Amino acid sequence: MDETEYAATLLAERHMYAWTLQRYGQLTALAAQEKANAFYAYTAADVPLRELVFHNQAWHWAMLALFGERYLVSAIGSNTLNLNPCLKPMRLSMNVTCKRA
Repeated sequence: MDETEYAATLLAERHMYAWTLQRYGQLTALAAQEKANAFYAYTAADVPLRELVFHNQAWHWAMLALFGERYLVSAIGSNTLNLNPCLKPMRLSMNVTCKRA
């Protein structure tokens, strides 16, 4: 990854990390941006594997920071899942009936 691509990816990931902290952690925009800048700190080009932080998406890292490594299991265990801000929380059920054609 060249320097231009690295810088653009870093900015995009900071944005999504901060957005997730605001949306799901109710942090202020300033606090979320500060945390995003700290998590996605610039790493010099000569540091090996500096792109490794990009192997997961920013929302995942932010959710880990907010709720811990079992954040998705906890959401499912509570029988409510709302990871999409455009949708209302949905009830989860293992009793699914599929219509057959």
